[in-house]
Amino acid sequence: MSKELGARVVSAVIFLLVFLLGMINKWFFLAVFSTFMFVMLEEFIGFARIKGYKPLSSAIYLLGILTFVLIFFIAQGYAEVNVILISVGGLFLVFISEMFRQSDTPMENVSFTLLSLIYIALPFSMLNFVVFNPLQGGKFDFRLVLVFYVIIWATDVGAYFTGSLIGRHPLFKRFSPKKTVEGFFGGTVLAFIVAFAVAFFFDFFSYKDAFWFAAIVTIFGTVGDLVESMFKRSVGLKDSGKIMPGHGGLLDRFDSSLLSIPFIVLYLYM
Repeated sequence: MSKELGARVVSAVIFLLVFLLGMINKWFFLAVFSTFMFVMLEEFIGFARIKGYKPLSSAIYLLGILTFVLIFFIAQGYAEVNVILISVGGLFLVFISEMFRQSDTPMENVSFTLLSLIYIALPFSMLNFVVFNPLQGGKFDFRLVLVFYVIIWATDVGAYFTGSLIGRHPLFKRFSPKKTVEGFFGGTVLAFIVAFAVAFFFDFFSYKDAFWFAAIVTIFGTVGDLVESMFKRSVGLKDSGKIMPGHGGLLDRFDSSLLSIPFIVLYLYM
């Protein structure tokens, strides 16, 4: 095994162990996944710094974690939905804060600050609505979150191997020249196979769930992947960070889920 491959395997195993640590109970989930979000926000702030912008990093961290914690309690029924207005109010304070900074790029700073919260903090915080499963009376249940990410990983694996073997037609060459149409369909097929396999073996996950989870992941997960590629290309980066040697940053690992989570929540609560 080469040194580079060894680093990839070790970092992947460590990530998986930490991820599974968040499945132990609701407090581990809060600690692990809010930390994941914090790291992703830091990586995204790095995009702005490359361009010379100065987003309000303290506001991003504070409002991001606050949003995650508030939705954590809302999803359990311990707080009313309207408490999220605390975070909304904080968004407007960003404009006031920028007025007192001596910066030549106030519009860019505020825009990037708000984008980081809308693109990362809000959708990732909505994962609380999945782990506190409405199908189980709002009790902590890691299974849907685990299945959600297993389907995402299956999509990535299917897309990678199909694209490597028979990929000929770029899916969106401007932002991600290595992704192919063939890879997209290969990932879609494997996603549906895995989703329906879970439904076949486990009662908590129906065939209807399997269809919608796989459909949402393959469509919006692919879009989410391309969106992050668009952002990285705009600042000249290959990876969002270096926290996972051989894999990049955490944003690279969760990009597919960011645009998928709101639609998974929409499906579960309809």
